[in-house]
Amino acid sequence: MRILLVIISSLLGSFAVAQYDTLRTHIELPDAEVAIEAVCPDPFLKEVPDSLLMQLLPPASVGDILALGSTMNVRTYGPAGTAVTANGRGLSGDHVNVLWNGIPIQSPSLGLADLGALPASLFDQITILRGARSGFVNSGGAAGTLWLDSREPTEQQSLRIGYDDLLNLSVNGKAGIALGEKWHCSTTAQVDRFRNEFAFNDPLLAGTPELNQRHNNYNRSSLMQQFTGSPAAGLTADAAIWVQQSYLHIPEILGSYGQSFATQRDSALRVNAGLKYESVIGTFSVRAAFFEEGQHYRDRPSQDAPLSIDSRIRTSRHYYRLGYARSKGQVHLRLGYDIHRESAHISAYSGGQQTRLLHGPQASLTWSSFRYLIDASGRYDIGAGEALPVVNLRMERRGRILRFFAAIKNTFRYADLNELYWQPGGNPDLMPERGYSAETGLALYDRKGLSGHIMIYGQRMRRLISWEPGEQGWRAQNRSDVEAAGVEGLLRHRMELRNHSIDQNLRANIQVNSLDADLLTKAFYPAVQLRYGLQYRVGALTLGGVVRFVSNAFTYTRLNADFGHQDALLLADAFAGYRMEWLDHSLLLSLAVRNAGDVMDFRVARTAAPGRVISLNLQWTWNTSNNR
Repeated sequence: MRILLVIISSLLGSFAVAQYDTLRTHIELPDAEVAIEAVCPDPFLKEVPDSLLMQLLPPASVGDILALGSTMNVRTYGPAGTAVTANGRGLSGDHVNVLWNGIPIQSPSLGLADLGALPASLFDQITILRGARSGFVNSGGAAGTLWLDSREPTEQQSLRIGYDDLLNLSVNGKAGIALGEKWHCSTTAQVDRFRNEFAFNDPLLAGTPELNQRHNNYNRSSLMQQFTGSPAAGLTADAAIWVQQSYLHIPEILGSYGQSFATQRDSALRVNAGLKYESVIGTFSVRAAFFEEGQHYRDRPSQDAPLSIDSRIRTSRHYYRLGYARSKGQVHLRLGYDIHRESAHISAYSGGQQTRLLHGPQASLTWSSFRYLIDASGRYDIGAGEALPVVNLRMERRGRILRFFAAIKNTFRYADLNELYWQPGGNPDLMPERGYSAETGLALYDRKGLSGHIMIYGQRMRRLISWEPGEQGWRAQNRSDVEAAGVEGLLRHRMELRNHSIDQNLRANIQVNSLDADLLTKAFYPAVQLRYGLQYRVGALTLGGVVRFVSNAFTYTRLNADFGHQDALLLADAFAGYRMEWLDHSLLLSLAVRNAGDVMDFRVARTAAPGRVISLNLQWTWNTSNNR
């Protein structure tokens, strides 16, 4: 069902509230150190709240972390097992790149990644790239790029257990060891058993009696094995193998036709390896990856239903990247070349299988001084019927208290394989979408615990691909343009006092989206997002909370602005934790009250959501590096 919900959201072209800036945000796990800095080596703005904040959550997905610990908009279509996508700047989830160690992991058939299927415990750092440099790492990314890193094995061991009142249980463990003086390896495993039992009201029928959610079990097992080492002087290597399987029961409320007996099995094998050599003439690197994923969806309705579904999808991706980098004084140069081959095997495709090859060079040049920074990057992708250049430019002027920044960029998105070849609605004549954006603003250095930024931004996406009805059913076409313009602000205050600290931040985004229709008319959709977070620590006790207000205009279509419309939501999450430490060990016990299914878009799908979930989390961490 996760796949079906993602398909629905993709077909409708969900447009979300923008969260767009020139900053790079990263959330480091498991210590969950959150920092904001420039994409270039020179720091722009750095934010480091207490590392306990993210540990207060039970074992979570990447989508959970982003929803509560970042400025990204995250859409959750229900309880665990249903789709979770990230959105931004008035665009849908297929405009957000999701990279693992620099390699895209979006589905070749759908063009997006389900963040709810990615356990956060597998990654050491989650990075959000926005602004001019987001297009350098990969094509697309008009709404942003998520970079998931898992290349830092350590000799720290940890065990986490999470349980909540929906009868959901998550257990993950991580163990790292040193293999001699040159190599390290670590193993991360997570097992999830979600029962998702809760009471709800039918979202489409007002005044109906309360129902009990049943048959919504979601089981998932994940394993990642990592290696890093220095086999020779100046040479470093890393490799990661990621295996994951899941099994989902689809409840009746989400069935395709009447009463449902639907299930979905997913499996994935991902291998990612890199080699880097540093010499006096520069740094040379090579990275290769192979991904293979499979989904098997079965829906056997009641006997009076019109049909049953037995769908199998298998996708694969081969990726190779060559790179060269050199720094001399204030100048930093990066060169690269990508080769990317993806394929999908689906019975609903013409011929059953389709393959695409994309390749092209990329370059970046940065000049940095005490007062100024100028960064220019570009890439040229060849394939899919049209070769498109991408050029990004960013500059900064640094003062004693404030820093001025401005950036412009263009980007594009190739149609995914479903949009091109799905029968009968695929359109092999689709042209890539083109995008243009600009932003400018001021940032405040950390002064007496106070920091922040304010910016104005704008974007236009042309030749937007949308699914529209025709004589032979729905068909993908280059139709509409979408524009987004808004103001974003961030204000953060940190106060360290004796035996306790206070950390609070306020984020605000006010935006207007517009969509061009065939009759040359425009429909405007205002959007507002406010987010306030507070963390208070006294001794070993930490209390925290996040309050979010999100207005409408999350989702709309060219045909009917009311379809997929979301009413305003006020969301609140609270955390409390107590941590004990002795020698090289620490024990954390925390309680969290959170929103589950925070984007309840009932007009798109009859999704039942529990509204809130109470969870307990126990974490034991120890270090063996001094005991070898």
